[in-house]
Amino acid sequence: MTQENRMKIAKPLLKSPSGEVTALIENGMDFLDKAREEFEAEKYKHSVVSFWTAVEILLKVPLASEHWTLVCSGKRISRQNYLAGNFQSVTFDESCARLKEILESPLPKETEALFNTIRSHRNRVVHFFHAAFSDTDVNNILAEQARAWFALNRLMREDWQQHFEAPLGWKLAFNETRLLRGNEFYAEARLKHIHPELEKIRAEGTEFYPCPICKKPACVEKATAVGKHGPVVCVESCKVCFHTTRYVRYICECDTAQILPVEEGDGETFTCPTCNVEFIRYDLLDEEYFRSVDEMADAIDQTECASCDGHETVCVFGEGLLCTRCLEVQPDIISCSCCGKELDELGITNGISLCLDCNEAMVESYGDS
Repeated sequence: MTQENRMKIAKPLLKSPSGEVTALIENGMDFLDKAREEFEAEKYKHSVVSFWTAVEILLKVPLASEHWTLVCSGKRISRQNYLAGNFQSVTFDESCARLKEILESPLPKETEALFNTIRSHRNRVVHFFHAAFSDTDVNNILAEQARAWFALNRLMREDWQQHFEAPLGWKLAFNETRLLRGNEFYAEARLKHIHPELEKIRAEGTEFYPCPICKKPACVEKATAVGKHGPVVCVESCKVCFHTTRYVRYICECDTAQILPVEEGDGETFTCPTCNVEFIRYDLLDEEYFRSVDEMADAIDQTECASCDGHETVCVFGEGLLCTRCLEVQPDIISCSCCGKELDELGITNGISLCLDCNEAMVESYGDS
């Protein structure tokens, strides 16, 4: 069971857009997906054209959400023609003007300038398609496209969240993460955007490391649990692409500093690369200590991890519990209210703590009733 399934954060209810606005959003997102696919295929000129088309469409979403006539141009405006798609749509300049003058929600000047730059590139590509682009030209265009793309995502995910979050919240987050991890120009745009935040963190003495995914020097390490005998559970997270890695720093018997990664596959053992000694992960990390027979009788049994479904992988570590497989740190053991099974953390259904099996059984019973 994932962290998302176990803990729901209350959010304000967002109104789903009308069918017409939804169709407009889907059309714009199709072109945005096409632009990404063309970028990944190194069809950069096509990507610029598709991206600009997406910008023109998506800028109309707030206008159409307010009233359908705001996306129409000309004197003769017909609802029937609008629904049939037989109408003259507003231009980019008209969209910007109506966002500012009618909705009183103007585009940031920098964002409008970025979009205008992409419009110029698009016109150059369309009207002079066979003109030669040097490598420098291509890199400059891709960097500018990435900055405009980043600005568009800020509009959809922040400024215009009320229009896009309900139908596309997860997709927008997924797509942006994919861009951050696969488009070096986009990652650079975010790095520039968060530069003040990084400088503030650096001033506090935090050291940054290169991210293994986006390659940007924006990874920070944080200790999440400290063992009583030296091992430290760490989480390394990238401020640019949000890639997260867990591992344990420990000193091997050969007196060398080593890193124990998250378990891959069914490997319950780990071999020190320096001395080649093989350890059982559970034995290496478990810190449960008995001072008497009574303490041993009250000790917890090996329990399952609710994060990765690891079987009997949770041990006592530091001031809490640790899954030796996924290296998730948990504060305490909870027992299922139904079957009594012990897990490091359980789902809460109607105020009752349930393990995964009992929770699924309850859902099925409700479905049958």
